[in-house]
Amino acid sequence: MMPSLQPKASDTPPRPAGRPSSPVWPLILGAVVFAIVATGLTMYFQIRPAPLPVLFDAPTFEMTDQTGRTLSSQQLRGNVWVACFIFTHCAGPCPKMTEALVRTSQAIDSRRMRFVAFSVDPDRDTPPVLQQYARKFDADPVRTHLLTRPGTDPFEIARGFRVAAGSGDGEHTIFHSEKFFLVDPAGRVRGIYSHREDPDMSQLVADAGRLLGE
Repeated sequence: MMPSLQPKASDTPPRPAGRPSSPVWPLILGAVVFAIVATGLTMYFQIRPAPLPVLFDAPTFEMTDQTGRTLSSQQLRGNVWVACFIFTHCAGPCPKMTEALVRTSQAIDSRRMRFVAFSVDPDRDTPPVLQQYARKFDADPVRTHLLTRPGTDPFEIARGFRVAAGSGDGEHTIFHSEKFFLVDPAGRVRGIYSHREDPDMSQLVADAGRLLGE
């Protein structure tokens, strides 16, 4: 009878003493996760839009809106707001500007958003006249403010926004800027836009959303 060739337990060489071996897969998984996170952060910092520039401080004011209530620049602190200059008897760009202002308010549904139009014909644009004008364009009665006297001189406010505006007389008609201004919660102008350009107004909506998210 042939002897068994199976090794005896005593013939198996003992394992070397020391710490048990650790599996490698947790290290590989950790490296993969780290690489994914690092790549994502790199892409984020490369493609995120640059902060909106701070152009200048918006002027301070205190005026009367279409409801007869006082509104001041101090009261607008903490809100993002859009400003422009109009007058109700305007036969030029004002109706289109008011329509653009209302469309913008409809596109931005936020309680922290305000829309301000300064009348450059304050003698005729009394609060009741402005209220009727606001209703004509279906302006949001809570977030939209059409401002007139008593209060700060609107032409002084125009100078504060670094644009021209003037009252009419026997020889000259009323004139004013057609630009829209985006103001941040700290009272700083962060963008200037043309109501005549659809891309500009779309950018205004996008930029206002960015400021609301800051």
